[in-house]
Amino acid sequence: MIEPKNIKYGYEKLLTKSMFLKGVQCSKLFWHYCNEKKLFEDESITSQAFDQGKMAGDYAKKLFANGIEIDWNNGFDNGLHNSAESLKLDKPLFEPGFIFNQLFCRNDILLPVSKNRKTEKSHKADKSGDYVFDIIEVKSSTNVNEIHIFDIAFQKYCCEGAGLKIRKCFVMHINNKYERSGELDLDALFIKKDVTKEVDEIQQATEKLIIELLDMLIQKNAPKIKTGEQCFAPYQCPLFSEVCNEYAGTDYSIFQLRKSKKKAQEFANQGILELADIPDSVKLNKTHKIQVMTARSGKPHIDGKAISKFLKQLEYPLYILDFETFSTAVPLFDKLKPYMQVTFQYSLHIVNKLDKDPAHFEYLASGDGDPRIEILDSLYEHIGNTGSILAYNMSFEKARLKENAAAYPKYKNWVNSILPRFVDLLVPFRSFYYYHPQQKGSASVKAVLPALTGLSYSNMAISNGGLASSEYMRIAFTEVDENDKNSVRKNLLDYCKLDTEGLIFILRELEKLILF
Repeated sequence: MIEPKNIKYGYEKLLTKSMFLKGVQCSKLFWHYCNEKKLFEDESITSQAFDQGKMAGDYAKKLFANGIEIDWNNGFDNGLHNSAESLKLDKPLFEPGFIFNQLFCRNDILLPVSKNRKTEKSHKADKSGDYVFDIIEVKSSTNVNEIHIFDIAFQKYCCEGAGLKIRKCFVMHINNKYERSGELDLDALFIKKDVTKEVDEIQQATEKLIIELLDMLIQKNAPKIKTGEQCFAPYQCPLFSEVCNEYAGTDYSIFQLRKSKKKAQEFANQGILELADIPDSVKLNKTHKIQVMTARSGKPHIDGKAISKFLKQLEYPLYILDFETFSTAVPLFDKLKPYMQVTFQYSLHIVNKLDKDPAHFEYLASGDGDPRIEILDSLYEHIGNTGSILAYNMSFEKARLKENAAAYPKYKNWVNSILPRFVDLLVPFRSFYYYHPQQKGSASVKAVLPALTGLSYSNMAISNGGLASSEYMRIAFTEVDENDKNSVRKNLLDYCKLDTEGLIFILRELEKLILF
């Protein structure tokens, strides 16, 4: 039996893998993550709503027969004890955890390499009587990236420090080319990549960073780090707008420059933090000139001729359409690949005249079975043979219709017949026919609606597509209280309805702009 070395219970702060990975991205992010958890509450709520990583991990474990799941429900010390006790059983271990000095890690899968495993070459225990293990980290992503290598490097460092011997390291990730047909083929769904060489190459850097982060754990103040690439990679930093605004500016920040984070950083490095402060001598493209001009004046930019030309192409009745979708790492239905979008809801407003009340139709899947066919059935009943179909960022709705028709070919001809009728209301805003500084560089409907009409999603229980998706998955695929489910369904219907109703309000305001 292998007993973890140097176990010291009662540490006020252990350096865990999740903490370490924050430190890989940014030491300032790490400090706040360790000391100001409230800043990460939204991130925590989102991850708990429907955990793609857990879903992928649960399926990956099925590939390893006779595996043992380490129970952590009876306390931390008990989990550590069970992990150590289970090492001698020569079976795959799921979620074992180990402490080395002030470090703690849990492995997704710890695989013994022994003569008893048919899938491995015969391998006797070493002279100390300890068996050798492989670390397998399961990721719901469709590839392997640098942060995954640091993830496993931390695990290896901690495990070896605790007395285990690690032979190889693997990342098991999702194969995005796999398409489900019948029962899940787990061997085809997952790709197991040997990353031992890459892990070994960063072991010294890993140890160095661990030492730095352990020292930072006891620091009373956050390090002073300027904004940079680490604010956006490998993940968008949740501190960027709240904590780091001393660099990002206020009101009309330089970081609102449309599709120009690199240029914005260059300005910030020169001490230029506001759009209005960009010198006139600096050459800017047309879009950026509009942003600077409106930031200085506080008034919108309006290209009446371009707006008028856009509106004239609309043919009534208008069918204003919006989809809500979810996607999962593990395909839940046939004719799905990993992370393909599944439409579970739509809102449809039919407008005969812009100054008249529209008709409204909607659909929200029950959560029983594949909703895509029911979406197509319902839309087929309500979308007539003439009139423009209006969407915001129409490529999304058109792509979902094509995918749904590919899964259910009886609708293929109908879908192909309506696709040319789509018109994209994003165009006037993406092309800056209209731009208000309150949009803060964004052309999304969430930015345009309040800037142009004064309406917003701010007081809604569900206020964005990401939350709509995670909330639907939560009530559809996990055990929830019936009252909770009914409440979420109402909130979903309200949210999706505003997505199409809001486009009517936007159209009405655009019409007003060209009349005066």
